[in-house]
Amino acid sequence: MKRVLLIITMLFAQTVAAGSSLCADNEKTYFSCSAGPERKLASLCGSKSLQRPNSYLQYRFGTQKKLELVFPDDKKNSLVKFDYYHYFRFQTDRTYISFINKGTSYTIFTDYDGESGTPTQQSGVTVAKSKKVRFVCKGKVTNSLSSLEGAIPCDKSDPLNSCAVGL
Repeated sequence: MKRVLLIITMLFAQTVAAGSSLCADNEKTYFSCSAGPERKLASLCGSKSLQRPNSYLQYRFGTQKKLELVFPDDKKNSLVKFDYYHYFRFQTDRTYISFINKGTSYTIFTDYDGESGTPTQQSGVTVAKSKKVRFVCKGKVTNSLSSLEGAIPCDKSDPLNSCAVGL
């Protein structure tokens, strides 16, 4: 009986882990969470090392059964299609990865604010075309966006962006 419970527990853990990202087993999940009214997955997937010639990064949105958006379609030279933004000061930390697809701007974000009493942390995706909509993650968030600094272009449009320092 204990063995059956152990097997069921292990299978459940694998199902939950597999369902928390749209990235393949041979990819690194740089960001993933459930967001939006239908709690679909937003995942930023890529090669485990971004320093190799064939490295890639790809944003995926949808469910395990149906991807609604994959950007870019072609993984070749995909790193230059994303921009990196990081702002940090005492009690504040913001990291954004942005891209534009068919005239629509997407920003994957993680925000920490410790200045306004109780510290808050939010992650999600902002989508902007004619109006801006912010989808906040619900539940577990996988986040290693900071590891993308130096691997993708720095968004130099904002002088507060720390990746612009010294470049």
